Amino acid sequence: MSDLSLPCIGFIAILNADERGELARFGEFLTLAKGECPVVEGDAHGRLYFVMKGKLRVVRDSAEGEVTLADLRPGDIFGEMNILDHQPASATVRALGECDLWEIVRASFEDYLETHTVAGQKLLLQVARLLAKRLRDTDARVSASPEQTLDGWW
Repeated sequence: MSDLSLPCIGFIAILNADERGELARFGEFLTLAKGECPVVEGDAHGRLYFVMKGKLRVVRDSAEGEVTLADLRPGDIFGEMNILDHQPASATVRALGECDLWEIVRASFEDYLETHTVAGQKLLLQVARLLAKRLRDTDARVSASPEQTLDGWW
């Protein structure tokens, strides 16, 4: 990639240019080809990804086959659950064409949060809002579907 800066879109739009520049130094830029999967369901990857260009699909295996959970576009993130809870990935993320991403590994993310507390607090708040939105969206889908038992949900 020629431009090694984080754009003011989506998840990190809350940060000013200096904060985005500093955050960029804690991660790495990468380009994926169509079909590449930076995250595979069941793997423990310990990375947070920010989509800068392109489109990716989030899928999960089920008894009926592969189920599409979401499409990701510039400004979206993925890997936020794994970077926070150290559990294996709950889904696979696949590039639908060439994609530019920025990734940060868990240790670098934690270093950034420790050394940039104000910007780090903004990022964590964004992650919390995203997780809350995704949970509400899932709740709405479950409520709209036939009665199901969710053992251990709460």
